[in-house]
Amino acid sequence: MRSNSVSTLLGLFLLTRPENGLLAFGGTLIGARLAGAATPDGRILLAGAGISLLVLSADAINDTFDVAIDAVNRPYRPIPSGRVTVRQALALALALDIAGIGLGLLVSPLVGLVGAAATALNILYSWKLKGIILAGNAAIAALVVIPLVVGGLSIGLWGALTVPVLTALFFSLGREILMDARDREGDAHGGARTVAVHLGQRPALALAGLCFGVALTLGLIPGLIGTFSRTYLILMLIGTALMAYLFLRGWHSRTPADLEVSVVGSKGVLLLALVALALAPT
Repeated sequence: MRSNSVSTLLGLFLLTRPENGLLAFGGTLIGARLAGAATPDGRILLAGAGISLLVLSADAINDTFDVAIDAVNRPYRPIPSGRVTVRQALALALALDIAGIGLGLLVSPLVGLVGAAATALNILYSWKLKGIILAGNAAIAALVVIPLVVGGLSIGLWGALTVPVLTALFFSLGREILMDARDREGDAHGGARTVAVHLGQRPALALAGLCFGVALTLGLIPGLIGTFSRTYLILMLIGTALMAYLFLRGWHSRTPADLEVSVVGSKGVLLLALVALALAPT
């Protein structure tokens, strides 16, 4: 019995993909810094904690809708492996959503509203949008940039975030399409209508490459014109070169395992971009 309880708790922990929560918290702090906050105060920390909880919930909710697909693509995930039931996952997601929106309301009504809207968008994505070509990808890309926006809103400013938000939006869109190319077999088995399933792997990769190109070009502009620091520009140039290599590797891939390297590597590029943004103010 104790062994089963430990397995369930571990499964619930892994279900939420905690690394994404940490990224969301960091993104909120960076958004606030880019908007003009010298140091994170209580409002910023509360906003970061709230959005992190909502991201953890989003991953749990998504997995409850993806049981059939994950049984093919990722059978080791907590639900298809049997460590966590769908009911347990939904109960955890509900608790996280209530806590996350509540923390957002403590910051401001607007931050709480943005958190509630993000939760609704994620549920709509998992339920319906995922099955609509590009709509699901766009929804996830929008959700990815919310921590940056919430960081700015937590101090009442967000205008300075326009270029970083657009950069993150296009990069996340490209990464989502890249993951669709990786998951084409399982998505087809589960009935998902993704770009890769509908048009094929090569057109999906070409579209992902276009999104990456737009994102990285936008991301370089503030460094090139001196709005952001030289350190930011150097890190973004490194990230651009690395993403170009990863994309070309994915383009010439033969198996989902080959594409997995590009997908994982693109997350590393995203982390590098977050570090660059943290060091961006001059």
